[in-house]
Amino acid sequence: MPAEAAPAAVPMAPAMPGPPAAPSTLDEARRKLLSVLRARAAAAAPPALGDDPRSAEVPAAAEAAEAPTTPREPVGVPLGRRRPGCHYVPDGHEVVVFDCETTGVGFHDRVVSLGAIALGPDLRPREFLHLVFNPGRPSHPAARRVHGLSDEYLARQPDFGAHAEELRRFFRARVLAAHNLAFDLRMLNGEFERVGLPALRGKVGRYCTMLEIRRRYPQHPASLDYVCGMLGLQRSGAVHGALEDAMLAMNVLRFLHHRDTAVTFALAPPENER
Repeated sequence: MPAEAAPAAVPMAPAMPGPPAAPSTLDEARRKLLSVLRARAAAAAPPALGDDPRSAEVPAAAEAAEAPTTPREPVGVPLGRRRPGCHYVPDGHEVVVFDCETTGVGFHDRVVSLGAIALGPDLRPREFLHLVFNPGRPSHPAARRVHGLSDEYLARQPDFGAHAEELRRFFRARVLAAHNLAFDLRMLNGEFERVGLPALRGKVGRYCTMLEIRRRYPQHPASLDYVCGMLGLQRSGAVHGALEDAMLAMNVLRFLHHRDTAVTFALAPPENER
């Protein structure tokens, strides 16, 4: 392991949006948005998941059987109020929402890029990391279609070990959150174990937005593309970027905590890119 640590996490730019609207304003905006989305969803087909290999971990056949309608998160819930039967991140802790793009979905596959966003206890973003790695093996064709990173490009990038300590510092003492947390955490911990570092355990807490969507809305699909489509969020392009997916998952997490879902920032390229 190198003696010197990688540069600290890059502060976000431009500045984060101001505080969320007052509950009354937010409630009215949510009413209008949900009304529009329900009207659109009545005749729309579910968003295509493309060739994302991670869709294998979502029961796609069962989800596709349901007509797409907007998840019915109650309108008029004051910010921060917790409802019985719903799961939330622990109070008073910072959260890191992350996403991994990989060479495939097997236990021997590797992480090719990672996006991670640190949120304060108020669930507003504070800083992020966006890194790309040389996986030491080619990507499966289906995975390459998802992340859009060629094997030649990845071969020029640094190994995961060059940033392992930096990542552990970024994740330390924060709730671990992701959309399909079991998959992303398994892939990330596999990388830590390969360089001789202990796996992340999520002692502060763990939160999977996909499982919580399934729990609250069992009649609806839970894929990230579908949920974001119903919330009026969309990708900037056809491929999945780790930082962009982390930002989308962050907004799903905010939705599940009765916050606004319009928190975005300029997507920067990986800071360690060669």
